[in-house]
Amino acid sequence: MPSTASNRLHIVVLSAHELDDQMDLGRDTISFAVDRGSESPGLGRVAVVVTHGHRGKVGITHLGWVKSGPRRTNLDSTWVLSAVHELSDPISFSEIEAELGRSSGGVLKAARSRRGGALTLAGSSKLRAALQSRVAENEWPGIDGTPEWMTPRIDGNIRQDHTNAIGTALMFSDMDIGEMRYAPLPGESPLRQLRLSPSEASLIDNDLRNFPGMNGEPHAEDIVRFTDEEHTLDVMNVNATGIEAATGVDLIYFSHDYDCYVLVQYKRMDSEAGARIAGVDARLPNQLRRMVAFDALSHMQSGGPEPTTFRLGAGATYTKFAYPVVSPQKESDLTNGMYVPSELLKRLHDGGHLIGPRGGAAITHSNLRRWLSNSQFAALVKMGWVGSSGLSAADINDFVSSSLTDGRIAVIAAHSSAS
Repeated sequence: MPSTASNRLHIVVLSAHELDDQMDLGRDTISFAVDRGSESPGLGRVAVVVTHGHRGKVGITHLGWVKSGPRRTNLDSTWVLSAVHELSDPISFSEIEAELGRSSGGVLKAARSRRGGALTLAGSSKLRAALQSRVAENEWPGIDGTPEWMTPRIDGNIRQDHTNAIGTALMFSDMDIGEMRYAPLPGESPLRQLRLSPSEASLIDNDLRNFPGMNGEPHAEDIVRFTDEEHTLDVMNVNATGIEAATGVDLIYFSHDYDCYVLVQYKRMDSEAGARIAGVDARLPNQLRRMVAFDALSHMQSGGPEPTTFRLGAGATYTKFAYPVVSPQKESDLTNGMYVPSELLKRLHDGGHLIGPRGGAAITHSNLRRWLSNSQFAALVKMGWVGSSGLSAADINDFVSSSLTDGRIAVIAAHSSAS
């Protein structure tokens, strides 16, 4: 039976910009300093993540797992946040203040602290009940099971326990373990030693075969079909079907529900001095010109007054700056990275804003300033908030055929909902 302390919740306070930056960088954990007087989460507690957004807007936006980390200085302690899970709808404190009752003062005090803090048992109980009534059944850990977002943390703990047990056994054995240090792990290919990081084609291929929250199975020789209880997503390699690649275009999504296309080109980012950076090659201006031309074509072919043709904007093309992350990702994850609308990227390029740290042309987090995360992009595409309006397959085929071939991979994805 869990102890009283383990039933208590911790509030973690971060700025929305800080959290987005860490998530977009593909970090599995987020470490930060807290005041020495803050009560320690010990080996770990469920974290209610409060973010401070633009114009001082505060709300509960994520769940996670927080534990104590190694101290950085004699003045501060360290907390480590992991398994961060974004709620589908943020929850404001004004919305739940009445339900918190007498505990509202303590909960709000923790939420207004520099980095948060521990809640009392009563406060934890009240906040837990308020949140459980607003999130999906499978989002909150309980006796009925562990939510999917906590699986990486549990798997990591199990692996660490196994490692510790095996290490202890070997320490007391008479075996020569020197050669074992350099032996590949079971099931690991020796070829991994020849590859420093995934190639751009590998990053594209990962996104071709994965989509968040959906299961994929080969549908034909060159098609993978993804399904869940409501939607179907077909992914096809156009190059294998004889359609030549359009300059810069790597993925094309088509939503049957909203009759729209979204085109994505890929750029691989490298790590330099601890920061992500992508060079600006000679092809980029022409790629952006063609992609923005497609946006203009989509705008001219407006789908009319039907509600399904409504879009948040005219842009249907994006550039994904993908991170060459070597560590394994969760199943169905897209490659870590950020999506930038082509029109925005073209304005930054034409205005001379894409200057790297050494003075040359380059794309960095600091000169982009804003982008869409994987989860934001996937949600917008699935629900038809972005993409073309009124374009047919023939229009797309004409656009692809008129583009210059530069040897890149083109992919088409078709998405539909179950009726």
